[in-house]
Amino acid sequence: MRFFSMAAAFLFVAQCCAQPPRQPPAQHVLYHMLFNHLGFLKQKASEIRSVGKNGDALERHYQLKIGLTVAENAALVARAALCEEEVARLDETTRSFIDNVRKQRVGPRTFTPPEPPAELIRLQTEREAVILRHIGQLQREPGNAAFQKVDAYLRGDFARNITIQSLTPGSNSDPGSRRLQKLRTARRAKAVSR
Repeated sequence: MRFFSMAAAFLFVAQCCAQPPRQPPAQHVLYHMLFNHLGFLKQKASEIRSVGKNGDALERHYQLKIGLTVAENAALVARAALCEEEVARLDETTRSFIDNVRKQRVGPRTFTPPEPPAELIRLQTEREAVILRHIGQLQREPGNAAFQKVDAYLRGDFARNITIQSLTPGSNSDPGSRRLQKLRTARRAKAVSR
């Protein structure tokens, strides 16, 4: 009897805690995260150098981790900087657009955000296209062997530590949706108590 209850408990925990299979992040997401982190490391290395210390280890982090030559790493860092600069310009345009939409919004705020305007979707598509174009250029610049090393690292060790969470309106992960559910539950409880 005791064995049965332990086995049942184990199966219950295994079923409750089982996670759905993870989808790997899209290629443009992985590369943008890498490009962004390369820029961050370069900035931190510069800050370390400004106080008279050696920041080379930060700038060579991915070179050593992936196994790139000095020239391949330099090409990767340069491409990352160009991409981040272009994406930052697009992000600023997007930020301005969102601010304008918010200013024009009339009426009470709701918990569920409105459908995104077509212009916002176009800007997001353009942002993804910019990153994908830089990935293609990276593939041609240092040579296919270096790109294959970078790509294998990103899809393996790098992607393994990334979790993508969708915040589509109405999903359980959407904070607005959870607040709306709590509000509805509170209203129902209040209506029942009357």
